[in-house]
Amino acid sequence: MRRGQVDVLLAVLAAGAAANAKAADGQTPLMGAARTGGPAMIEALLARGADPRALDRNGRSALWYAAVAGHVGIVSRLLQAGAAHGARSRHGDTALLAAAAAGQVAVVRALLKYKVTTDAVNVSGDTALIAAARGGHGEVYEALIAAGADTKLHNRDRLTAADAANLRGFAGLAKLIEGKS
Repeated sequence: MRRGQVDVLLAVLAAGAAANAKAADGQTPLMGAARTGGPAMIEALLARGADPRALDRNGRSALWYAAVAGHVGIVSRLLQAGAAHGARSRHGDTALLAAAAAGQVAVVRALLKYKVTTDAVNVSGDTALIAAARGGHGEVYEALIAAGADTKLHNRDRLTAADAANLRGFAGLAKLIEGKS
């Protein structure tokens, strides 16, 4: 984020704009800054009272957006500011599940340091482990296993993480999973 953009934001906030103003889709400036990776903007918004727990119309938070985009520093800062790591989107995805699906291993590791629930399920019954396996994200899978994720859980289609990896053509990952089950 360029310094000029932060200066514009500060001027707009000083002129009376609300740090928690919501767009039509429910997104706040903090969510936008989290998605684009602007740590200076994140700091400016938090200093002016931006709510790290706010959700948009899809139930997604700034933490969710930063996690999917792979902005590990912003994820850590939002958690320090009180972001709810267990918040769920309207599809039931937590920040951990979304980061696992996106293959964001550094974010997954950062979230795991905060003792997030590894086996939370979304509306399809997918866990972070199943999402990582479906995407072929072996490093994410390994981080989740090290944190105690359950390899035997299955989703609503009765698929385990190994099944999900096999169906997507990740035979090597499926064998690794089966070896840890």
